[in-house]
Amino acid sequence: VFGGGGGAPQKFSLTYNKPAGLDGGKLFMSETGYTAALYYRDVITGETGKNLLLFELPAKKSKLETVDSMIPKTGIKITSILTPDTSDKDSFELNSPSLRLKVTSGGATMFEGGLPQGAELDLGRHTLFFEKVENWADLIYVTDKGVGLVYAGFAGVTFSVFALMWIALGGGKVKNTG
Repeated sequence: VFGGGGGAPQKFSLTYNKPAGLDGGKLFMSETGYTAALYYRDVITGETGKNLLLFELPAKKSKLETVDSMIPKTGIKITSILTPDTSDKDSFELNSPSLRLKVTSGGATMFEGGLPQGAELDLGRHTLFFEKVENWADLIYVTDKGVGLVYAGFAGVTFSVFALMWIALGGGKVKNTG
């Protein structure tokens, strides 16, 4: 990570919701997950493309996220669930990832089942290829420039309330000369 103004590089570790100080602010890693690259190819025209499927890392393996995507100009809809490790039901490590897919077109199911990493799926005119899965993290940089002003305002209001109470309770000994 480089500091402001082209400063010297700083090296540090980030963990989930544990900030690292950086240039007067804090750097947070707020979310983590996986990105799965699913390529498609039109067998007739040779047109190719890629869908990047973003899966947030769930708190429990039983709550795996479902991601919907489409192949442009085809009407083919893909519903995907990523299983990071098919060899261990409780692991989130990317040891042997697989996508559970439901591929539909016009409401009709073309395919439903698993597609392991590196495998190709023939859908007739179109071919899907599940290339790889990678980790991703969402980083947030926060600065606290207005905190001092907020504290000063709170102190001023608190002082005013106490001063008014002191005067109202006779602590100020205000005489009525009228």
